[in-house]
Amino acid sequence: MTSTLPAHDTVSRVTELPPELMRPLYTVTEASRILRLPTATLANWARGYDSFTSSGAHVVGAPLVTNFGRARRHVPTLPFVGLAEAAFLTAVRSTGVPMQRIRPALDRLKQEIGLEHALASEMLFTDGAELLINRPGSDDDARTLRNLVVARNNQGVFVPVIEGFLRHISYGPSGYAEALALQQYGNAGVTVDPSVAFGMPFLSSNGVQVDAILDRFDAGESIGELADDFEVTRAVVESLIRLFTIEGVLSGPGVVGGGGRGPPGWKFLNSPSGRP
Repeated sequence: MTSTLPAHDTVSRVTELPPELMRPLYTVTEASRILRLPTATLANWARGYDSFTSSGAHVVGAPLVTNFGRARRHVPTLPFVGLAEAAFLTAVRSTGVPMQRIRPALDRLKQEIGLEHALASEMLFTDGAELLINRPGSDDDARTLRNLVVARNNQGVFVPVIEGFLRHISYGPSGYAEALALQQYGNAGVTVDPSVAFGMPFLSSNGVQVDAILDRFDAGESIGELADDFEVTRAVVESLIRLFTIEGVLSGPGVVGGGGRGPPGWKFLNSPSGRP
């Protein structure tokens, strides 16, 4: 994606986020499960960190995603815009750009083009790319962030891994992400949208909540029964179960170590032989 718009035109197009994107929907634990991220990683992004290294150095990291503070256990603090920001950061991680370099870039985008919540904004991938590649400067933060963009036809565009991430985002009239197709779920085809299923993941093909399938498998139902009842292929059900079983999310009678034998015909996912 490219842009030739001057900065003053960009600022005039900045809009406020719709309320549904700012409403707390997830705990950090729930959001990390949705994005297949370690909870500690997302907690650092959402809350920042203040710690000391083994050598005694004091290390402070500012929050990178929108989160409304710490709350009692099981109380949501992360809105959908925060989930979208974290999804972008998962793509950034694979480029090798250090997370501590992201905050200065966000501050720069806010100062120079008036962009809030940049990681969830469509403008980041147009005007933001142009700004990062064309802005002169020699500071370490600027140099490092420019690893995210390349010049193509004399314009700034993001590197392929970021462009690949873009293909899985739906932006609303406000210019902010309003739905994410979650690449982490592979061929199962899973989407998250704050206006559907209270922001929980669902199958893009028919709207069935992922948790509805997993809960019934966890209770002992077979893959065939689930595929028939939810009108999906066995491959979709198996893909979801494999993902969550390997990560230890499922624990009921249908899972190894969960206290049961598993549904008829089910092979135990953590065993090459298909046996416990």
